[in-house]
Amino acid sequence: MEFDKKAIESEGYDTTITVLVTNTQEFLDVVPVGQKELESGQTLFTIV
Repeated sequence: MEFDKKAIESEGYDTTITVLVTNTQEFLDVVPVGQKELESGQTLFTIV
């Protein structure tokens, strides 16, 4: 998915994104990196 973050922010909208992993029971672990803010391309979490 792609979007124009600057255009969205210039209209006054919040660009916070919520991510939910709803099928965690299918994995051994879901390990967040621990950062609250990430740049594009950075790892959000590791799924084992």
